Amino acid sequence: MAPTATRATQAVAPERERVMGLLRRVSELNLTWREVTRTSFPTGMSGIAVLNLAEQRGDLRVSDLAACAHVGVSTMSRHVTELTTAGLLERVLGPGDGRTHMVRLTDQGRAEIERARATMTARLAPLLDDWTEDDVDHLAGRLDRLIHDLAATGVTPEGTP
Repeated sequence: MAPTATRATQAVAPERERVMGLLRRVSELNLTWREVTRTSFPTGMSGIAVLNLAEQRGDLRVSDLAACAHVGVSTMSRHVTELTTAGLLERVLGPGDGRTHMVRLTDQGRAEIERARATMTARLAPLLDDWTEDDVDHLAGRLDRLIHDLAATGVTPEGTP
């Protein structure tokens, strides 16, 4: 016969189920979001994140972009090279120091961000047709709260579209 669960174990089980249920949903949403961004933008979520950072933060060194995105410099360098080759980013000399290169969003990069956003909007907006404005606002508010609470523990998001 299996041992009887203690009261402490019984109390932890519902909490664990609640947390694990939330994590499963977030994971499923993340996988779905990756697919939406992959089909909306050839370099997917990573490419969109880098372009968004370049748009939001302006000219930055690759190491600064990497720090903002919470990835290694080699990973960011690979993304920047790919996006530069595609004409979406450009490298320019840093102000006051000819040894430093900055990464800058190109006009083509701005146009590509807008195209990707339009594609994502066209794909997702119909899914919200039967949601009320309050439904969308409520979900957005709950997600904002979760992001805020995670940030308070030191967890911060990458750049967002």
